[in-house]
Amino acid sequence: MVQHIRRTQFVITYGPGAILEGQHGARIILSPDIGLFSHGRDPKDFEITDERMSKGLLGGKKIFRLPSNAELGYDDSRAIYKTEIFPEWRICSEHWLLFRCTDGCPECFREKGGLKEKDMCKSWDAIRFVLACSNGHLDDVNWDYAVHMNRGGKCSSGDFPRYYHWETHGSALRDVTIRCPLCDSEVNLGRLYRKEDWRCSGRLPEKNIREPCDRNAIMILRQASNLRIPEIISLFTVPPRYTKLHLLLETPAVRSVLLMLEMDKKVPKEKEELERYLRKLVESRSIKEDVFIQILSHPWEEIEQAIKDILTSEKKEGYKNLLLEEFHAFIDASIHGAPPYRAPPFTSPVVFEVPKNSIEKGIKSSSGRLYRVVPVTRLRTVIVQKGYRRIDPEGRVVDISFRDKGGDDWYPGVELLGEGIFVMLDENDGFHPTVKSDAWDKWMKCHETPPKTYSEFLFDERKYDLLHPVFVWWHTLSHLLLRAVSIDSGYSPASIRERVYIEKTKEGVRGGLILYTVQPGEGTMGGLISLAKRFGKLLERAVE
Repeated sequence: MVQHIRRTQFVITYGPGAILEGQHGARIILSPDIGLFSHGRDPKDFEITDERMSKGLLGGKKIFRLPSNAELGYDDSRAIYKTEIFPEWRICSEHWLLFRCTDGCPECFREKGGLKEKDMCKSWDAIRFVLACSNGHLDDVNWDYAVHMNRGGKCSSGDFPRYYHWETHGSALRDVTIRCPLCDSEVNLGRLYRKEDWRCSGRLPEKNIREPCDRNAIMILRQASNLRIPEIISLFTVPPRYTKLHLLLETPAVRSVLLMLEMDKKVPKEKEELERYLRKLVESRSIKEDVFIQILSHPWEEIEQAIKDILTSEKKEGYKNLLLEEFHAFIDASIHGAPPYRAPPFTSPVVFEVPKNSIEKGIKSSSGRLYRVVPVTRLRTVIVQKGYRRIDPEGRVVDISFRDKGGDDWYPGVELLGEGIFVMLDENDGFHPTVKSDAWDKWMKCHETPPKTYSEFLFDERKYDLLHPVFVWWHTLSHLLLRAVSIDSGYSPASIRERVYIEKTKEGVRGGLILYTVQPGEGTMGGLISLAKRFGKLLERAVE
């Protein structure tokens, strides 16, 4: 049975180690090297090129996307990503027996022996409970041990039975008793659920491995929201990477050759010269033929300018620095537009675009502040899932990357082309006026010496900058604007995302925000950026 999920769902919601609820029971998504690339597929064929993400946040690891059935030449009914049954224990809702799915319900076999197993298992439901620990491990509940817990975990008959009786006397967990048919040992489900010292098996079912673990596990519902907490990072593609051509030239092998040629002062001065270098990369299987073709399909003037852009771009590392790079790119675009005016226009698809004539300046709020509103008509977003936590938001992050045969490490990701609205103050280059008051002094004291009650997981790399009053002010405004957009324009808040920026310099502190969309649906196709012209009304509604 095939279950369809979108690429964005795989990266943002699910991912390796997540439990999928299917028509025929729950299944676990396997690690990509087992579930997707175990049949000769090469992750390089589905690579997402993003130098900022790979070098700046992933330590040089690469990003792959999920292929579609169509590009693999399969019809929609064929599965392209393997999953496995999890949990393995089932309950028969007709006979109220608990058993492993490999054993099946003995009463169903006795009564319906003439039916195929797939017809019998319609009444077999996956058990709702699993064991998990804060080290990221996940396993079935050891029901054999659980039922015989009062007898040291052993059945007096010598062997464990192939099924247990599931006896329900009410709707609460304490009203359920699980009983052994061989020795009559029994246990209350409510007691099992409250037990907090289960021994962790160290199992990572998506990788089919077990590892040592000294943490206690707990019983938890398999559909609990904290059973798998994904660790997600996202970045925008910002200048000087204006077009798809820039991204092709940032393919690791191509960029490495260009950097080497720059050091030797041999950067290609004509298309034929570049073609020779690229052909060598194709012959050494460092790049695919289609990358070679796509790059050379552009006019030389455009290729030459893109090479200059790539070679002059500064390398940033760390989330804080990468966000500042984005912030500066938006500020620059709010002045000059993006890409800068040129003729003839780009032949390569643009991935970052701000029409200069659409920028709204001097929009006054009821408080008298002047805002600059910048419609970003094209905005590429790359989202990567690095891992996940279980149960505890401060628990261990289980890394979900895998290594291919060539020694490269890969994370799952998705690239999306959307749109956004960037907002900043319009006066004094966006810097906030100096504030002097008792309230400000108290807030700054809290910012500089934050209470120890704040947990580290609450902050990204910017850490306590997120407690600065300027950041809090912009963050509050972003949520008020999201609400106003929802009420005034009909877009659901879930369809629009927000990112808040802050920069502290000798000149002062400035901030900004961007509201953006990342997938087809509400707020796309110009719907969001059209709000820029009536941003003043949105501001009024936001502060009501």
